[in-house]
Amino acid sequence: MKNNHHLKNSLYFGSEKDIMTPEEAEKQSGIKSIEIQYRWAHQKTHPFCDVFEKLVSHPTLTSIKVEDFKLSSQTLATDIRFLELLSSVKSLTYLNISVASEVPESEPLLDILARLTQLQNLNIKLTSRFEYFPTFVNQLENLGILEIEINHSLPVSQDLFLPLQQLNFFNLKIWEYPDPALVTQVISNLMQLPNLQQCEVSSIHHSPLNPAKAIAFPEDTGGLPKAINLEQIIFQNLNLRQLPTALIHCKKLEVLKVEDNSIVALPGYLPQVEHLTLNGNKTIDLDQILSCLNPATLQSLNIGSCAVTQLPARIGDFRVLQNIYLGRTALQKIPVELVFLDKLTGFHVNMPQSEVKDGAPLISLLKYVRQDTYSEEEKKRIVAVFCMNEDYLNDVSGSELIPLLNVKIPAVVRNTLIVLEKKITNPFEHSQVLSLGGICLFGTVDGISTKELKEKCRKHNIQLESTLTEKATHILIGKGITEEQVQLVLQSKLPLVTGTQLKSYLEKLDTPFLKESDENTQTNLTRLLISVEPANVQLALEMINQGGLPESILYILVLVVLQKELDSKVKKKAMTVLEKYASAEIVAVVKCIRMKTDYLKIIRLLWKSPEVDKTLLARTILQFHFEEYYSICSKEHQDMIQSETILKDCLYQLFITSPEDADFAVQSQTKNTILNWSWLPLDKLTSSKASLDKVEGLKIQISDFVKKKKPLKSFTGLKALYLAKSNASLQEQAKANLEKLQQDLPQLQVIFDE
Repeated sequence: MKNNHHLKNSLYFGSEKDIMTPEEAEKQSGIKSIEIQYRWAHQKTHPFCDVFEKLVSHPTLTSIKVEDFKLSSQTLATDIRFLELLSSVKSLTYLNISVASEVPESEPLLDILARLTQLQNLNIKLTSRFEYFPTFVNQLENLGILEIEINHSLPVSQDLFLPLQQLNFFNLKIWEYPDPALVTQVISNLMQLPNLQQCEVSSIHHSPLNPAKAIAFPEDTGGLPKAINLEQIIFQNLNLRQLPTALIHCKKLEVLKVEDNSIVALPGYLPQVEHLTLNGNKTIDLDQILSCLNPATLQSLNIGSCAVTQLPARIGDFRVLQNIYLGRTALQKIPVELVFLDKLTGFHVNMPQSEVKDGAPLISLLKYVRQDTYSEEEKKRIVAVFCMNEDYLNDVSGSELIPLLNVKIPAVVRNTLIVLEKKITNPFEHSQVLSLGGICLFGTVDGISTKELKEKCRKHNIQLESTLTEKATHILIGKGITEEQVQLVLQSKLPLVTGTQLKSYLEKLDTPFLKESDENTQTNLTRLLISVEPANVQLALEMINQGGLPESILYILVLVVLQKELDSKVKKKAMTVLEKYASAEIVAVVKCIRMKTDYLKIIRLLWKSPEVDKTLLARTILQFHFEEYYSICSKEHQDMIQSETILKDCLYQLFITSPEDADFAVQSQTKNTILNWSWLPLDKLTSSKASLDKVEGLKIQISDFVKKKKPLKSFTGLKALYLAKSNASLQEQAKANLEKLQQDLPQLQVIFDE
């Protein structure tokens, strides 16, 4: 509060603007509170005690806060005078003072403050050089609230808080106790204060908790605690592993707040606790904790930042619970027993992927079910569906869920349909609806209008009606179903179907069946397409026209369309099918090059087209090398695969694509017992996983053979080896390899081809 020499009921001394003279201080009236930065005021206001003397004379003054007060040997007289003036304020009820000392045995100096007999609220921070508890506190008979931040050298003894035993009912707050190992002694001492109503022991050091070093209380040595009037306890950031068993004797305890510790369980039955906070205790035993609480009294539960994945079912017994906080937990399941908590108005959680979200939608749902005339079982089903509690829903039948489709909460209806998907047997998996009479639709289906759905059904000879007739063979249930329709569904014996099941079936009918066909089907389709019999090709084209064109057969169809000797009617049909399924770019390429007279030239032009997938085209051409295709294909196709240029392009394309494609390329060349590899890299053979045991004759360059240390071990059936481009020098270098190879293959004959 800035003064500026104006009359104020609150004064602040901490900046240049706040300086005033004793004369100005005397003119002030109605002063209720003063806040002083003592060191600053002492240096800047001369003489400050003269100013302060005028201010404390005001009978309306009830509150003083003093920061940075230090008993110094250099200014001791002034400091003691300040304390004398402070203690003269008979109307003072609130004092907040931060005290340091450079003077040995300075504690008695604070006894001056014992004159503040009207003091009700004292907040005192003791820092350096204080070694004893301030005894003046014992004489403040009206003191009700005491907050102490203890100095780092204050020792712990059994009579540490003895001066407080004679006080009337009061609150005690202790901050920054230095030695964690002494915390249990401090708390044990507090439990011996008979008039203590509220206590707080906290550390302001927020260091990471170490469960391995958590603090435990020693075994009770007998006797009852004296602090039986405790109503509120706060233990914060003390790394406590357990609470004192003496708490079970505190029959008036209503608020228990144990934050950022290592508590696992409660020490026993605490029937009067109304508000429990265990925020930040990572590994709590929630079931044990709830068993120690009284369902008739607990009003709030805070277990945020704890390793909680689910709430026990017993939470439903706490009928007066108003607020549950589960922030920063890994909660995965919401118990249906929450429907019994009629007074619950706050549920705080972080489940963004579910309907529960931050908890507010769940509170709205509970409010809705309380206002309606649902039975307890119906309420639990609604909550279970909303929260997707699968453990509970596993024991609920589909017929018990049907009425939930009439609930006025979209999320409940949406989730009910999801659950019914799993419980209703999909009739389209084993029966042909095309042969059935019709489907009765109750409600609407997500993602499609009823008109559009009827048109799709009619396209596949399925009658979709909005009323239940004798022709109906199934009932389709959707959103927005009426109460009357719910009853019709429950009374009918017709099988049910969901909108998702029907839409999936219709999409399947609209999807070309050959697109998802297996390898055998595609192999048979390829054999029909490359056949020299026009009727076979015509049959394959009809199948593709109706069932779609698999990607692996695209270039088979292209090669068929480009044949010069193909029947003109069949070629025209093939072009029509290609235009239907192939991209516009591929169709344009085919139309551009098909007028050429030479088939091999057409294929080379096709290969050079940038729109072509060369890897897929190469695999397609090399397929003709396999016996099941080579023996039935046309002469044009046979000439194509015998072209060294085309073959070389295809092989090299697959060699650089992937190891799998390279293996396919090698395998395509092993149909002949004599394999000419003299113009291809030998390492593609030796590193391939293709089966080479049927190759009896192999022709390679002798220079490649000389370079290989372990040549041709995979050719187990090899009988003849032709070494091309041979000369005397290379023959001499090859002998070592040949000797070793002939040891593995004794039947092998070697022929040098110059």
